[in-house]
Amino acid sequence: MIALTRTASIAPGKTSSAVAYSHQIAKYIKEKHGATLEVLMPVGGNPARIAWHARYENLGQWETLTGELLADMEYMAFRSTPTCSSPDRSTTASGGFRSSY
Repeated sequence: MIALTRTASIAPGKTSSAVAYSHQIAKYIKEKHGATLEVLMPVGGNPARIAWHARYENLGQWETLTGELLADMEYMAFRSTPTCSSPDRSTTASGGFRSSY
C-alpha cells in the first residue's frame, strides 16, 4: 500500500475558505477519477494547516491518477484559480493557502 499526504498552510483568517476549497478538490477527484482523498486538519500543534491524504494499492495506481489529473484541463484550471497558490509562488492566494510540496 502507498500512502501520500499533500499539506498546505492556511493564511490567517482564511480557514473557512481553505477548508471549503479542500473539500471541493476532494469531491471533484472522487467524482471525476474515483480516487478518495481525505481532508485532514491537526488536533494539536499549528492549527493553520490542512492536508489531503490518499491511499493506493501500488505505485501504478498512483501514476495512473497523476496522469489523468495532468490531462484533466478542468482540474488544472481549478488548481490554478486564485484559491490555491502553486508551490513556486511565495505569495498567499486569496483562498488562504500557502502550498508546500
